[in-house]
Amino acid sequence: MKKRLLSMICAICTIFMLFPTVIFAEGDKYDLWQVGDKIYYAESGKHTDFNLAGEYELSANLSNSGTYILQTDIDLTKAGYYITINKNITLDLNGKTVNGYNDEISFIIRGNINESSDFTIRDSSNGSGFITGGYVHIYDGSSLKLLSGTIAKIVNFGTFYADGGTITEELNNVVRGTIDKHSDAAGTKIKGKTYNNGIIDNGVFYGEVINSGIIKKGVFWAGINSGGSVNSPMGSVNSPIYDVSFYDGNDKIIYSQRLVNINQALEPEKPTKDGYEFEGWYKEDGTKYDFNLTVTDDITLEAKWNPSKYDVFLNTNGGTINSGNITEYIYGQGATLPTDVTRLGYTFEGWYDDESFSGSPVTEISKTDTGIKKYWAKWDAKTYTVKFDTDGGSSISEKTGVKWTDTVLDGITAPTKDGWEFIGWKCGDKTVNANTKYSELAANDTITSVTLVAQWKDITAPTGEISIGTNKWSEFLNNITFGLLFKDTQTVTITASDNSGEDVTIEYLLSNEALNETELASATFTSYTEAFNINPDNKYVVYAKLTDTSGNVTYLSSDGIVLDATGPVISGIENGKTYCKAQIVTIAEENIESVKVNGTAVTLDENNQFTLNPAEGTQTIVVTDKAGNVSAEMTVTVNDGHTGGEATCTKKAECDICGEEYGELDLDNHNLKHTVAKEATASETGNIENWQCIDCEKYFLDEEGTKEIQFEDTIISKKAPEIIKGKGQSVNQGEKKELSFTSNASYDDFKYVKLDGNELDPKNYTVKEGSTIVTLNKEFVSTLKAGKHILTIVSETGEASVEFIVNKTSTAKPSKNTTNTGLVSNIGLWMSLMFTSLDAMCIGLICRKRKMK
Repeated sequence: MKKRLLSMICAICTIFMLFPTVIFAEGDKYDLWQVGDKIYYAESGKHTDFNLAGEYELSANLSNSGTYILQTDIDLTKAGYYITINKNITLDLNGKTVNGYNDEISFIIRGNINESSDFTIRDSSNGSGFITGGYVHIYDGSSLKLLSGTIAKIVNFGTFYADGGTITEELNNVVRGTIDKHSDAAGTKIKGKTYNNGIIDNGVFYGEVINSGIIKKGVFWAGINSGGSVNSPMGSVNSPIYDVSFYDGNDKIIYSQRLVNINQALEPEKPTKDGYEFEGWYKEDGTKYDFNLTVTDDITLEAKWNPSKYDVFLNTNGGTINSGNITEYIYGQGATLPTDVTRLGYTFEGWYDDESFSGSPVTEISKTDTGIKKYWAKWDAKTYTVKFDTDGGSSISEKTGVKWTDTVLDGITAPTKDGWEFIGWKCGDKTVNANTKYSELAANDTITSVTLVAQWKDITAPTGEISIGTNKWSEFLNNITFGLLFKDTQTVTITASDNSGEDVTIEYLLSNEALNETELASATFTSYTEAFNINPDNKYVVYAKLTDTSGNVTYLSSDGIVLDATGPVISGIENGKTYCKAQIVTIAEENIESVKVNGTAVTLDENNQFTLNPAEGTQTIVVTDKAGNVSAEMTVTVNDGHTGGEATCTKKAECDICGEEYGELDLDNHNLKHTVAKEATASETGNIENWQCIDCEKYFLDEEGTKEIQFEDTIISKKAPEIIKGKGQSVNQGEKKELSFTSNASYDDFKYVKLDGNELDPKNYTVKEGSTIVTLNKEFVSTLKAGKHILTIVSETGEASVEFIVNKTSTAKPSKNTTNTGLVSNIGLWMSLMFTSLDAMCIGLICRKRKMK
């Protein structure tokens, strides 16, 4: 039954949940709001830190406790209703504005039945948030706390905590509750008139307070028009009320401040006075007042002023203030503007107080002027003339109306001159280019004109001539023949001239081959100062390099010249010698005219050679060159073949007549050396009897040299080694004693040592010369077991083994005090037996119990 009843209750609740309740009553918001398709539930705290973006969202969500941040300005005049705050709400204006109906309610702060509401307004942006138009209505039992931001006005029946921010308008006779502020709060600036029918616990009031209620504490800047009472928290008649009066320095009150139960005066905003800077508030005794002092009586304070200093900005517009510059002036004194102002290329026309130079120039700042002053220098540009000297080129008219900073070549076309290249302008020693200004050329701005002189480069190459005897050349030859021959020394003369009339630099180069202009450009020339000689026995091409003052270069060349004073030279044969075969004759001469043998001309090949064949009797050779030089006569005899001499296995037969080798080698003709037989030993090889040819180094078994063998066949290998010292040695077991053994094998053939067939570690023995001596270390010997051992010395030529004995040492008798019962040395065995017995007993007991069951 209980389960059925519970099911029915759940079903009924489900049905009720399907029916939402929407209530609209004078703008009050309760359970939920539905705007379009958006539903806002009124569950407490559900929308904490919800970002509000419109008046509908603001209206719906401020029914829920929490903190809300405005994301846009809110216009409640569009919504047409006010907002009821019936929860504990914090509204962050976030620099935005809530605009309500003028003199109508924007927010009502009241709780639901038997509840209260606390409404906190703050502005986390920069204090610029504003609730304007309508007012905030605080019901009894609820509170408004203003931390920052601005509201227009309030109607207070509850509690208003004036902790910060600003109220800009009158409170409209609606303070029936309490106005207070927390002790550590900065305080709200309540600027309008306040009508108090309630209680002012604390606050700072900048407007007049019309009091029909109770004032316990506060600071009142515009006085209290009291129909009620002003008393202390204790209700004492002698309430501590003090008046602070602020005078402007000319017996006129500019601020007054009434302190009710407040022991410190508040420092007002700094007053202003044209032409003066406020220094501070001073007491009647002339000392500056400290607002941290405790107030115990009425106070009169006087403002102290100092004449203001103002900045002066002089924009010279490119000029220079030479003297009288000012950067500030003092009120009551004024200042005179400087007149010693200059700018190159300009005339100063005065200072103006606007950039457009309207009105008249200003010469001074009066005593009654205030504020920052800015003045601009006005200038009138001077004009100048530029003249052009083209130095024989096309003429250019002078340029007038040029300003100091104008470029002098603007609009000027370069002049022309035949045979010359224009390379620029100069003014005195200054080079002028397209960016050169008049100011860069004139010594000062009083120079009314400057003259530019055209600069030219000679682009015509110089001309000249090379002379050798009656031969002359005035150009560069591309085809050099070396067809001009002389026997004697020749003189070379070079001349040159240029269209500029300037001197031409002449250089020359002597070459024995033809060169092109590219090769000449990197060649080293010799300076020409006078005619020079070229000597015989050489060939020449004379090159001349002519350079004018502009750098133009001309190359001249002569034809190829051969100066030959030396007769031809015959080589390949020796005068008066007899030859046994035809000879190759070479003629050393480049310019051969003729070659004759016994008066008959012969023809040379491409190497200047010919073959002189065998003939009867002597043959005479004569050579003549093209320069007329004749060689010395060369007479030889050429036979047809060699005679005499003997050939060997390495050398051919040598002709008895000419001394040359000829024919073939005689491979059976040897020069033999005899070697006797020698027996081999263990340390040295031996050899058989043999004969070796000293010339061809071959080996033979017979002295006739007919049975050839190889060198290896003559060698008798070394004999197998044996132990020659150290046999029959013995040592006691454990005895530290060195054992030495000597093999008759060569020390150089030693490889390693074996003991009982195993290779022995080299650390256990040493080896040295004297044939081969191996010594076992005494430490190693002491470790050897008793019995016979075989030591083997292994060499390249074989193994030598020897036997030695390690004698067994008798066992020492045990000490009388030592008795071996077997228990100590076999304690492990006894322990094992004990555990085995215990295991058997346990197994028996377990089996017995199972049987009993």
